[in-house]
Amino acid sequence: MDLHGAYEAVRAAFDKGDLEILFTHVTVEVLAAISDYERRCRLLIFLIDLGRLLPTGAFIVGASRLRRTPTASWLFPLPPGLGHPNR
Repeated sequence: MDLHGAYEAVRAAFDKGDLEILFTHVTVEVLAAISDYERRCRLLIFLIDLGRLLPTGAFIVGASRLRRTPTASWLFPLPPGLGHPNR
């Protein structure tokens, strides 16, 4: 987080149940493209620590990741014995 005390404020709201952070693989890719290594790492760790990965709502060729969309789950089912990666 870029503002002093921002992580602590967000963490407190999250711990109280007042805040839920949801993200998709697109959010991760945007953060992973940040050129400043320290900032990129800090934001990715923050997101993964407090957030919950959700599948995207639609499948877009060239943008969506396989098995991260509702459509892809029936087009590309996981092998027997493997659960969904988000569960």
